[in-house]
Amino acid sequence: MTTFEIKYDKSNVHARFTQAGHNLPILTPVYHDGTSWIKAKVDSDSTVATALVVRVVDVDTIDAGFSGIYNVGTHSLTLGKYYFTSDLVSGVLSETNSELSNPIVQVITAQEIRVLEYRPMRYSLGY
Repeated sequence: MTTFEIKYDKSNVHARFTQAGHNLPILTPVYHDGTSWIKAKVDSDSTVATALVVRVVDVDTIDAGFSGIYNVGTHSLTLGKYYFTSDLVSGVLSETNSELSNPIVQVITAQEIRVLEYRPMRYSLGY
């Protein structure tokens, strides 16, 4: 079972989720399948990311960012770049956009990222 608590601070929207043995590392794009939080992959309209893991509290608890700027500690992302949910591997960020575009992260500094609001788009359909 997943429990959650929605939080707002400054301009950030995030939630703390408790899900036994979640296995979701920091900077993982995720979506909720109606029961659990799952690693996102843009190979289907139903599996695009709606949030990003911005903090792992413990083995059962994560903070997921829906929008805003977060300090995620040192990361290996390229400064100034935008990242998308991968269409090849679940739960992975990609510098390459795909047909079903799901931009999720803008890298601000060596420790800060901006989680972009949920807005997937399918290029061939124009929306």
